[in-house]
Order: sequence, then structure tokens, then C-alpha cells
Amino acid sequence: SRRALESQVIGRFLQCGDPHHGIARVYCNACGLDYLLAYSCKTRSWLGELCRIAARLLADAYAQALPGARPGLILFVQTFGDLANFNPHVHVLAADGAFGRDGRFVPLLAVPEVLLTEGFRRAVLAFFVSQHALSEDLRGHMLGWRHSGFSVHNQVRITAEDAEACQ
Repeated sequence: SRRALESQVIGRFLQCGDPHHGIARVYCNACGLDYLLAYSCKTRSWLGELCRIAARLLADAYAQALPGARPGLILFVQTFGDLANFNPHVHVLAADGAFGRDGRFVPLLAVPEVLLTEGFRRAVLAFFVSQHALSEDLRGHMLGWRHSGFSVHNQVRITAEDAEACQ
């Protein structure tokens, strides 16, 4: 059942990196480095990959608008939805612009939601294929879905006046 799968994934996530659930000893003959490494379930690193994908998409979009530009971003993963169900998603706080090669901030237009949504969907599905979590056939089928389950919302803006009011 879906609840059983969610419980299993959450359980593995909570045990991930906990040495009580298994460790490996890592030793380098060349330099003598010796340490213990807790086993990873890959779930935590997959959640981190969601952030890396979002950051890459935004960095690429800003670089197209301003070659060599780097966006100011804060990203984090949330793993639950409104009903405390397992619903991994990324929250991003992004500046409305990017920093040029000279370090100067340049205001830019927001990246269209439809481009971010489609880019994120394609990148996440490609990642799942690369990790053997999806077959290429299933990925192709999912790309044909009219309602993909992926969405991006970037309509909330915080002005300088809003920020000052919060202080």
C-alpha cells in the first residue's frame, strides 16, 4: 500500500547516516587516514539532488539572460505535505536578478514558471533513470502525461519595504 511505502521510505531516511544502523571502516594505505562512515540509504542524497537540480536550472536560466551571471539562492527540501504525507519538494528563495562576473547585482525578469516546471520535470526524471529508479520507457510515458505532478510557483515577491517591515 502507499502508506506502507511512505513508512518504509521515511524509516530508511531517519536511519540514513545513523551509525547505529551500520558503518564501514575507511582506511587509506597511502596517507594513513582512518575513519568510520555510516551507511547511507541514498534517500537523503536523492533529496539533496532535488536542490541541486533546481539550483542548476536557475543558474542556467540567469546565465542565459546575463552570461557568466550567478544567482543568489537559498534552497531547502521539505518532505511532507499539508496532511503530513510524504511529499518531497523544494523551496527556493531567489534574488530577482543575478551577480555578474564583476560582482555587481543586476536585476533580471523572473524565469517563466512553465520553463522551470518543464526543466525540473525533465531533469528529475532523467536523474531517476540514471539511478535505475525508472526505466527509459516509463520516463518517456511520464513525459507524455498532461498533468505531470510537477509545478513551480514564483509569484511571491518580497520588496525592500516588506523586508524592512520585518525587522
